[in-house]
Amino acid sequence: MESSPQSKNEAKQAKRFKNKRELFWYAFMRIRETRKWWLIPVLVLLVIGGFFLNLFTGYNVLPAIYSLIP
Repeated sequence: MESSPQSKNEAKQAKRFKNKRELFWYAFMRIRETRKWWLIPVLVLLVIGGFFLNLFTGYNVLPAIYSLIP
């Protein structure tokens, strides 16, 4: 099966990001271009979740998590 010319152009235009900030900025600009404003809360939740995942990864948080489970 051959892919359409449009998908080939999209594959050629695939961008490689140097860091996470550049990826975040690109996502925000794409949301702004396409006017899909409902994606902003999803993007914010991903950033906050990544922050907490990075903050709480390790063995020290495990006893605190188990105490929250009834």
